Amino acid sequence: MKIDLHMHTRYSDGGKTRIELIDLCREKKIDLISITDHNNFLVDNTKYDDIKIMRGMEVDTRYKDKTFHMLIYNFDLNSKELKKYKRNNRRYEIKNFREIVKQLEEKYNIKIPNKELNKFIRNNNYFDKVRLNELLVETGFSETPKDAYYQYTNCFEDNKRYNISMEKLFELEKDANAVVSLAHPLHYNISMDEMKNIILDLKEKYNLRCVEAINNRQTIEEEKELVKFCKKNNLYISSGSDAHYKFGAIEKKVVGTIAGRNITEKDATIFQIIGDIKYI
Repeated sequence: MKIDLHMHTRYSDGGKTRIELIDLCREKKIDLISITDHNNFLVDNTKYDDIKIMRGMEVDTRYKDKTFHMLIYNFDLNSKELKKYKRNNRRYEIKNFREIVKQLEEKYNIKIPNKELNKFIRNNNYFDKVRLNELLVETGFSETPKDAYYQYTNCFEDNKRYNISMEKLFELEKDANAVVSLAHPLHYNISMDEMKNIILDLKEKYNLRCVEAINNRQTIEEEKELVKFCKKNNLYISSGSDAHYKFGAIEKKVVGTIAGRNITEKDATIFQIIGDIKYI
């Protein structure tokens, strides 16, 4: 069975809509996917005959003065902690977006009517520089998002995403009856040995059970070492492409593949701890 447990849509920082991404997965004959948008998830009960979708999200999480990306799977939508997390994230995103719009107005004397800004906020779930460019197009200050970038926003940094502590993340995992996996372990400017120590710390302190040892942000040799490490330390493995298909970028991370090879169920022992999969 072909799988991919890590990918992004326009619901966060991906370039494809949900339907477009599912169609890509369908073309590649992937059987099971998890759409893991940043700090948010779409509740969509659409069922597909040829592809299954497991609930997922990628959560920005603080640990030892660093931000780690933690994948959370198969969560219960009725979880109080999950609902609280989603509300807090949206408040944070909107507050930051309003602040950057204010900076834009101060720098360029661009005055976006509150009615238009509020409408834009209602219609969006993620607020980055891409969305800022789209707002400038919608309100008539630029012809295209590319124009908006070169005219106004190229000097602005993307807002930092909402993040929670490791303690809160694992409280959420427990309350939502979910499974957490550490995403792309070698993507944090940390050495392999350092990362192994951090993983063991997380296992001891919070009962981390799973690591995305198979991903597109490392070499084949590093993958082999991480898989061996996980097996030795009784850690389960998740695997995913981390495909984004970002605007204007040539996507090297393609759904369903890692380093040019297909991802299969054999690559992911995470299913051994999930039990009954909650499909979207």
